[in-house]
Amino acid sequence: MNCPNCGTYCPNNIETCSHCGFKLNNPNWVIISNVCPPNDMIIESILKSANIPVRLQRRGIIGFPVAIGPLAEVRILVPNNYEEEAKNIIDEFSQGDQMEET
Repeated sequence: MNCPNCGTYCPNNIETCSHCGFKLNNPNWVIISNVCPPNDMIIESILKSANIPVRLQRRGIIGFPVAIGPLAEVRILVPNNYEEEAKNIIDEFSQGDQMEET
């Protein structure tokens, strides 16, 4: 298996990544936000730059390449031990985004 944080190969019998120290035995991912494109890619990039593992869950219809309305929404997930830090980063991003709109 590969470490979800740094991508380094880790044998299945170890609990911590030898490269970055990520605890591999923590399978609990939590949804921290629902956003629409392109904010999903921006938030993913910001979280990765803060060394926070992140997953994106998208909904869609097979054979229909465009997502609109509720189908466009993307769930942002992080391991539960990064939840508070990731939410703070997203809040800072959201506040900056709102300030630009005014």
